[in-house]
Amino acid sequence: MKKLIPLLFLILALPLFATEDTATIVSELITMTNHSGAEFIRNGKTHSAQEASEHLEKKYKHFLKKGKIKTPEDFIKYAGTKSLVSGKYYMLKFPDGTEEKSATWLTAQLANIRAEDEQHH
Repeated sequence: MKKLIPLLFLILALPLFATEDTATIVSELITMTNHSGAEFIRNGKTHSAQEASEHLEKKYKHFLKKGKIKTPEDFIKYAGTKSLVSGKYYMLKFPDGTEEKSATWLTAQLANIRAEDEQHH
């Protein structure tokens, strides 16, 4: 039984580590959005990258409190994909004029973060 206690503690603590990692990655994604140079199109209106990152932060906190965000993918799904009000997809418009769904861009950035982490470990 004494050998099981440390194992049980580790199993129970795993979600704490996962949450911390998720929070770090989500913070990176929000920072990347802020520094993207892209305009953020939400409900047909254009917003700056800074406004976009602030909006994503608010939605992240909202869904985190509801227990919906356990992974960075959950963040993208719930906070970074589309408007709860209109159901319209969020879009990013880059300085070169190209547009991309925010979820597609965030997913690519997430892949870059993970690839970079793999190289450092």
